[in-house]
Amino acid sequence: MVSNAKYMLKIYELYEINVILNRKELKMRTFIIGAGFSYAVAQAPLMYQLWEFFESAYEEEKSKKESPIRMKLFKELENFIDEIEKSAKERFKEKKNIYAGVRQNLEYLLTLMDIHSKYGAKFEFEKPNADVTPYSVIPLPYTSEAQLTRLKSAISTYLYIIFQNLEENELLYKFTELIKEKDCFINFNYDLLLEKGLWNEKLWSPLEGYVGVDEFKYQSDYKDLKNANLKSKTRIFKMHGSLMFYSNGLINNDKNIKLLLDNRENWNFFFKEFKEVLSREPEKPTGEISAKISKGYLGKYNPHWIFPSFVKPFDSNTFYKIWRSAFNQIRNTSELHIIGYSFRPEDSNGQLLLLNLPKKCKVILVDPNKKVKPEFGK
Repeated sequence: MVSNAKYMLKIYELYEINVILNRKELKMRTFIIGAGFSYAVAQAPLMYQLWEFFESAYEEEKSKKESPIRMKLFKELENFIDEIEKSAKERFKEKKNIYAGVRQNLEYLLTLMDIHSKYGAKFEFEKPNADVTPYSVIPLPYTSEAQLTRLKSAISTYLYIIFQNLEENELLYKFTELIKEKDCFINFNYDLLLEKGLWNEKLWSPLEGYVGVDEFKYQSDYKDLKNANLKSKTRIFKMHGSLMFYSNGLINNDKNIKLLLDNRENWNFFFKEFKEVLSREPEKPTGEISAKISKGYLGKYNPHWIFPSFVKPFDSNTFYKIWRSAFNQIRNTSELHIIGYSFRPEDSNGQLLLLNLPKKCKVILVDPNKKVKPEFGK
C-alpha cells in the first residue's frame, strides 16, 4: 500500500509543523496503524507478499538439520493448496495455463478453512462416532479437523518466524519522535515495530501498555518493570493480537492469555534492553529436540491471534474487551491519524470504527496513494 516510505513520513512531518503553528494544545490523538506502516519502516510483507516470505523462511528451515517439524508443516500446507487449486481447475478443459492465486490470497485460504470447519453447512449423521470430520456440504479435498488444525498451526508458525525477524529502519524512530504522551494506537499488526519505536522514546512499556492484556507469564517481569518505573505512557489496542500474546495452543483460553517477553526463536528477549531490567534469563525451550540445537527454537508457534480471515470469531473475552475499548477510544478522540491501513474487506469490523468518530474529529490519512482519499470521502 505504501510505495514511498519517505514520502509518507514527509507528509506527516509537514502536518505536524502545521499543527504546532496553528494550535496551542493537542487534544486526544488516536492512530490507526496497518500493514503499510510496517512495510514503510521495516519492509514487512503486505498480504499478497506473504507467501514469498513463507517460501524464504522454509528455505532457511531446510538448512537446519535438527528438526523436520517446520518443513513438514510447510509441505503439508503447500500440498493442501495444490489440492484446492487442482480441484478448482477440474471445471476447465485447459488446466495448465490457469492461475488460481491462492498463495497470494491467504485471507481466502483461511476463510475457506474457517467456514469448512466451524461456520459452514454440514451433513448430520445418525450413526455416532464418525471417523472423518468435518462433513462439510462443500468439502475441501482430503481433509479432516485434525489436518485443518495442523494447517493453521503451519500458518501461525511461519507468520511468527517472519514478523519476529523484521529489522526497522530510521523512519520508525523519526515517526516515534513525533509521538506524545497519552497518544493511543489502534494497531492491526502482529509485529512489535511500533512498540519498539515507542520503547526507544520511553513512551511505551509492556507494563500497562496493552489494552486488555496486562498479566505476565512470569510474575517477576511485572515486578521488575514496576520497580524500574517503566509504566507505559501510551497505550496500544492490538486488534488482532501480538507476538507477545501467549496462550496454550490454538484453542484460546482467556485464562491463559499472558504477556511473554521472550523471543523463543532466538532464545532472547524481544527487546535487548529487557536484559538490563529483568531479573531472569530468557526462556529456553525444553525437550529432546531443544537439547540438540545450539540456538533458538525449532517447533511450532500458536500465539493468541485473530487470523487474517474474513471470519473474525470474537469468542474470546480478551479480544472482545480490546475491540470494545477501541470503540470507546474512537468516540472520545479529537484527531484520528490513519497510517498504512486501507480498511481491507476482510477487516470489515475495522470499518465500524469510523462510525464512532465524533462529528468534529479531524481525520488525517497518511498515504501517498491518491486513490485512497476519495474512497474514504464517500
